[in-house]
Amino acid sequence: MSRITSAQLESSRVVSGYVDFEAVIRVAFAPHEIGHLWELSMQLREDDIRSDDDLGGPARRNLTATNQEMTVKIAHRLRAKTVDTEWGDEEVYGALTLRPLNPPPAFMTSTARTGIEVVNV
Repeated sequence: MSRITSAQLESSRVVSGYVDFEAVIRVAFAPHEIGHLWELSMQLREDDIRSDDDLGGPARRNLTATNQEMTVKIAHRLRAKTVDTEWGDEEVYGALTLRPLNPPPAFMTSTARTGIEVVNV
């Protein structure tokens, strides 16, 4: 069964008024899932006490499972004013989904969440 084993989100401020986000994701595949095509998507969200806010995405990346464990990167750029929704630093995370595009037998969609990245915009 495919699964996201870890995910780390990082950000960098771009001079032209944008913030670049990049997630480094470790994915594990079962032997029968190798050779199949998968889609990894990331929806950027702001961690909020009441309800989390969608900031942008989804960013998508297709990949073919070539090993039982793989490290994949996915990136997304947002306007700084989109990220800057309240006073103070913003707490952003990526909601991740891994799903098969040509499903192997007995597949399951995997979901995960990156750690929170504090962004000062």
